[in-house]
Amino acid sequence: MSKIAGALCFRGVRGSRILDAEGRRVVCQASRHKTGLQRQSQELRGFNSFFAKFRPQVPGANLLGSKAREQRRYLRTATCSQESEEEALFEAEGLLRLSTTLDTTKPESAGYDCVVLVCPPEALKSGCQSTLKPLLEAVDAYSAIDAAARTTCAVHPLPGYPGGRLVYSPASATTRDFDDVRGFAEAAQVGVARAIAAGSRCPLLAVHVPDALSSSEKFSKAVEVAALGGLEATYLTPQVAGGSFLCGKRAVDYLGLLVPTETSEGEQMAAEICRWCSCVEHGRSVARDVAGGDPELMSAPNVASYAVNTFESSECVNVGVLESTDAIELTYPLLGAVARASKKIARHAPRVIDLEYVGEGEIEKTIMIVGKGVTYDTGGADLKVGGSMAGMHRDKGGAAATLGLFAALAELRPRGIKVIGKCAMVRNSIGSDSFVSDEVLLSRSGRRVRIGNTDAEGRLAMADLLCHMREMAANEVNPHLLTVATLTGHVVRAYGPNYTAVMDNSTASQESSCVVGAASLAKVGEEWGDPCEISTIRREDFKFVSARYPMQEDLLQSNNAATVNTPRGHQFPAAFMIEVSGLHEHGYNSSEPLPYTHLDVAGSAGSYPSPPTAKTGDDPAREIPQTRCYSSKGPADAAAGAEDFVELEGGAATLPIRSGP
Repeated sequence: MSKIAGALCFRGVRGSRILDAEGRRVVCQASRHKTGLQRQSQELRGFNSFFAKFRPQVPGANLLGSKAREQRRYLRTATCSQESEEEALFEAEGLLRLSTTLDTTKPESAGYDCVVLVCPPEALKSGCQSTLKPLLEAVDAYSAIDAAARTTCAVHPLPGYPGGRLVYSPASATTRDFDDVRGFAEAAQVGVARAIAAGSRCPLLAVHVPDALSSSEKFSKAVEVAALGGLEATYLTPQVAGGSFLCGKRAVDYLGLLVPTETSEGEQMAAEICRWCSCVEHGRSVARDVAGGDPELMSAPNVASYAVNTFESSECVNVGVLESTDAIELTYPLLGAVARASKKIARHAPRVIDLEYVGEGEIEKTIMIVGKGVTYDTGGADLKVGGSMAGMHRDKGGAAATLGLFAALAELRPRGIKVIGKCAMVRNSIGSDSFVSDEVLLSRSGRRVRIGNTDAEGRLAMADLLCHMREMAANEVNPHLLTVATLTGHVVRAYGPNYTAVMDNSTASQESSCVVGAASLAKVGEEWGDPCEISTIRREDFKFVSARYPMQEDLLQSNNAATVNTPRGHQFPAAFMIEVSGLHEHGYNSSEPLPYTHLDVAGSAGSYPSPPTAKTGDDPAREIPQTRCYSSKGPADAAAGAEDFVELEGGAATLPIRSGP
């Protein structure tokens, strides 16, 4: 999510409208004076009336989105200035404090109870500006007694400084040719988690980036990336209490960020870093809440509830929910087929969430995103067996990332862009009304689709929504279409569990100005510690999904083998979505070219029982101190569990993932 956020230059905003599934304009102002949605039609209902209707029946139905907004004021910035001792205040969704000193007698530093230092071990002796120098010297002195102090995260006494204690977390993976800025994020996450384990409620994060690294483009965002890593360590999973879903809690009261500077311009930059990180972390928290919620807590209706509550006070993000199963089957027939076995269970019924953000000023770019939101994947009639179904509540990572992006947009308010989102929320259940292989379904575009594997439901859930986006794009300024999904086990086999695969259609690959194209996302991902790998959609992929029996079908949805055992197993699903949505008619040489980019985040979104990352790139194998429970068994039992496997569309990957965070 952060790579897409980084690719969009954020500045300021206001929005006003969305379109419903039939293309009608629906005004859904979600402001501080008007909450929720008006009932515009029988298909697109006001959320408040819907929510009241189902409140007694739906477990965890009281989704307290407002609670999340109240609790998200967790990042404060302490700015060290040698010229000014006045406390500066910067407001971005709460008060973020700028401090001029580490002196605990000063009010701006008195609130912190621990200092967390992040820097490469090699920098301990190289020296730095005076603010952080005592911290580096203290760690260097401890290393004279214990050589492991330079390379191990530990708590040290530090009299005279906030809390009288220092947590040093070495950013070790930063000096080799193949290292990247993730080393700072990982060190900050480990350090803040260690401070929390030591009892800290208000840690102050200090990041030292040596000159040799700060001059490199690869480490140009090291402070911001470290701050995001520290914030990730403070995240707590949503809790269910008394039938209510409580989100937004943090493991700390707030997190401070020490940014040394000697000028007013530096203070302003520090405040902007703080604002950016707070806003992006709010979006990532929304994504984690949705992605990590269990199949009942984050069922399709409950995700829709959560989304509307999250944006009910937003002045710039509009939300609509399509809840009628009849309307979904009529408008998005492929999604309706996936929902056939679950639609009769009210708490499992499908939803389509529509979102729109419109920035201030003249619109120069329109981003149109479809997110896969399979709340639970049983595999359908092609049932997942042998224990491979466990963890499939994470199959909604694409929709989670989409909602998280809009949450960040609502805070950052970039100018000159418009972002439209659709989340396909559905449960792939098995039952007497399940769709089965060999069925031929008629898609929204009019193309006949033969089902080859009901466990390849994600591409079906998104395909008609992508087709709708293609139709809408004709009326938008400079549109770029995207799909985001935890789609295949093959991408994990190909690139490992830490990376997103991103691939362009012919139009996006040929246009150098695509701000969310594969090349741009790869570049921004490197800067923000959210890396991806570029894959290419080739002719073999289109041949793979072509009709086997043209008299009866136009496209084959999938073969009946696991994607991990299928050559080009993560590329051909993108070719299928291009074909079935009608985007094949909008190639680079067509009269109406449309750029399209597909992101397969199966490897990077975070597989159970590791925490959801809200990223499109993470390393679940690194050691993070346990500060919260992700398993009903508890951290000890979870860590002792058997190896887990990534299983998404088309079967299970055989790549084991670490059993604990």
